[in-house]
Amino acid sequence: MQPAREAEVMQLLGGCLYKYGPLEHLRRTLEDCTIGFSALKDFNDIHEYEYRITHYFDSIESEKILLEPKTNALSKVEGQIAEYLNGVRVSCFSRSPLSALMWSHYADQHRGICYCFQNKNDVRIFEDEKIEFGSVIYSSHVPEITVYQEQTTRAMLKAEAKDVILTKSSEWSYEQEVRFFGELDDPAVRFSPSALQAVIVGRRVNNEQIAEIEQKVQKFNQANECSARVLYSHRLATTFQFGVDSNKGYRDSCETNFNARIPVLPELLGDAVTSISRAED
Repeated sequence: MQPAREAEVMQLLGGCLYKYGPLEHLRRTLEDCTIGFSALKDFNDIHEYEYRITHYFDSIESEKILLEPKTNALSKVEGQIAEYLNGVRVSCFSRSPLSALMWSHYADQHRGICYCFQNKNDVRIFEDEKIEFGSVIYSSHVPEITVYQEQTTRAMLKAEAKDVILTKSSEWSYEQEVRFFGELDDPAVRFSPSALQAVIVGRRVNNEQIAEIEQKVQKFNQANECSARVLYSHRLATTFQFGVDSNKGYRDSCETNFNARIPVLPELLGDAVTSISRAED
C-alpha cells in the first residue's frame, strides 16, 4: 500500500510512530506538549491485565509449606505483581497511520486526528528516561509469569510482569501497536516537541475545523521552534484503503470527485440506458 503520492511525505511517514486521538484534545496536547497515559485496567480490552503464574518448588515438602495459608507463596507473588502493574501507566501508539479501524475506534470515527512522532535514538518521543517502550506481541495465549523458589528476585518478577503489558490477544493484531509505559504518578507526560513531525487530519473533519487545526499547529511550531506539518487523509479511487497528502486541494478533489468516472465505450451494445437518440426524443 502506498500511503502518499509524494516521496517526501512517504519518507516522513515511514520513520514515525502514530498516536490516534479525538480533535477535542488537540489544543491541550499541543499547548502543554503532553500525551495521556492510562492504567491497564482502564483499557477497553477485557483481557488486559490477565496472566497466569507457574511456580516451581524445589521439593514436594517445600510446596506444602509455602502453600500453607499463613505463608502462601502464590499470594505474595500475586501481590508483588499487582503492586507493580497497578503503578504502571501506558500510552498506545501504532505503526500505521492508515488503519481504517484505528481511525474509527480511537479518532472519533475519522473526525479526529493522528499525531506522527519520530522515535529514533537521537530523538526520543518522551523526555523522561524512566519510560520504556516495546512492540506488542499478539498471541492466542494468556502471558505466563514463571517463578522459581529461592531464585526469582523482585527485580526478576518485575521484568517478567512486563510481558503482561506487552501481550494482547491476536484479535487486536490490526492495531500494529507499540506501547510506552512506566511507573508514573502523573497521567499526562511531556513529549519532546521536536519529535512531532506531523498531524494527520481525519477524512470527516470539516473545513472550519481544518483551519483551526492548521492555526494550532502553526502556534505550536512558533512556540517550540519546530516544523510539524499538517497532512490530510483522503479516499482512494479504486480500493477501500486511503492515502495521505500535504495538499488540501488534492485531498478535497479526491473526496468530491470519487464517483465521477466516465470511460468512453468503443461501441454501444443493445439498448443503452443513456443515449443521444433518447435525449433528442
